[in-house]
Amino acid sequence: MKALARSFLWWPGIDPDIEERVRLCDVCTQVHHSFKAVPLLLWPWSTEPWQRIHVDYAEVKGQQFLLVVDSHSKWMEVFPMRSTTADATIEVLRALFSRYGLPLEVVSDNGPQFVAREFQTFLKMNCIKQTLYDPSTNGLAERHVQTFKRMYRVCPDKGSPQHKVANVLFRYRNTPHSTTDKTPAQLSLKREPRTHLSLVKPSLQRHVEKKQVMSKLYRDGLHPRGRIFDLYQPVRVKNTRGGKEKWIAGTIVVVKGPETYLVRVLGNDHRFVHANHLIPDDARGLGSHVEKVAPDVLKKNPSLDLQGASLSPGANSQIPSKDNSELSRKSDVIAVPTVENDIEIRKQ
Repeated sequence: MKALARSFLWWPGIDPDIEERVRLCDVCTQVHHSFKAVPLLLWPWSTEPWQRIHVDYAEVKGQQFLLVVDSHSKWMEVFPMRSTTADATIEVLRALFSRYGLPLEVVSDNGPQFVAREFQTFLKMNCIKQTLYDPSTNGLAERHVQTFKRMYRVCPDKGSPQHKVANVLFRYRNTPHSTTDKTPAQLSLKREPRTHLSLVKPSLQRHVEKKQVMSKLYRDGLHPRGRIFDLYQPVRVKNTRGGKEKWIAGTIVVVKGPETYLVRVLGNDHRFVHANHLIPDDARGLGSHVEKVAPDVLKKNPSLDLQGASLSPGANSQIPSKDNSELSRKSDVIAVPTVENDIEIRKQ
């Protein structure tokens, strides 16, 4: 219209005059196109789950559903509803709050169930702020309504509405959201639930166990040989405290674990020693060629037989009665070496 007027005549301020004339024309107003949408209103992102929730109703195939969306994690709850009254809505939200706690704010549109006095009283008694907006402003809930409708329609017709809703929520909650790049379950539950697709990813437990087996194989070889020592077995302890002797004679007095022993060394000193720092002392051990202790000595000193003690053959195989009486007064005889042809007394 302005171009047509300027092709025939012109005066100063012709464009504003034509625009004013059109604005005041009733016929032009009836056929006027819609104005450009207002700038998008961005909701502040909640820093924790369940701080602000958005609620709305959706109808799919004649069935009413109540949708509740968490603004932080985008976690969605859907409830098939037989009634959309304020009392029915309150019953669902009460059960939901018992599981997740009371939110700080509830955002909804101006639906009759949300502006009802019963609903507002329920939120006020629970110290929850209610924010009412136009449906176009409650974009989080409206967008999830569209998402739910689309996913619900593609579900097979088999099963009840509850079954279909469960399948929809299972897929939605374990799919990364376009805004957060995280799944709603990961942000809400702080973990990734196990799904069918989880079987595709390698198991962390199996990966760690495989690495442990490989490390053990590299350390021990194909045919590892364990080092087990018996109670009261003569051993040699690696000297790690300085001195001329590299290995110190000792006796195992307590088995503390599979590879840890309490060893008594010279000077009645007790040490906790790992099996890697122990070697058997065959020089003080008793071989199979050694004869057993004399019966009279064994009768008065049963501990000699319990510890596998023996007396080497030779000129000193007959022990005088004086030595026997001395040994009978000592209950800590645990071994008789064969090297020195004498009885060594070691205290337990």
